Amino acid sequence: LQDNAKNYRQGEIFQETAPVVGRGLTTNSGPSWLKQRRMVQFAFQHKHVATLGEGIASATEAYLPRWNENIKSGTTINIDAEILRLNHLILGKLLFSFDFKENDPFLDALAIVRKVAIDRVRSLIKLPSSKKFDHAVQMLDAFAYQQIAEHRRENPPVDILSMLMQAKDEESG
Repeated sequence: LQDNAKNYRQGEIFQETAPVVGRGLTTNSGPSWLKQRRMVQFAFQHKHVATLGEGIASATEAYLPRWNENIKSGTTINIDAEILRLNHLILGKLLFSFDFKENDPFLDALAIVRKVAIDRVRSLIKLPSSKKFDHAVQMLDAFAYQQIAEHRRENPPVDILSMLMQAKDEESG
């Protein structure tokens, strides 16, 4: 892939996520995609990926006692719900250095957007947008812009957002 990127194109399926993520690496193609990829590639160098991997491992290890208690007591574990909670914990920590709590409005909005995007991808016809979806996207945008503002004001933590905010365009700086 790295040496032969021109031979790989994203399918139409990715276009359904564009209303949420914009024209980023997952929805873009061609020269503008290449420019974006080059701009952010330093954030995903081996040294950074290793740090991110440590964060994922640490978050997972924090969940193990909870799961072990369920196993010892014979309590059924809803693995889908548990993995989703763990995913949210990792998402918050790695992207924003943020601890999401259960029933966080951001996570509710994320669930709505995720479901609508998946439904659109699976649908044979183009599904219209809904007020609930549009409101959820606005909530996600507001949270993201709040995080960006906070990362600009403070001594930013080491997370993916900080690394991406440090990205520079080779041509314009």
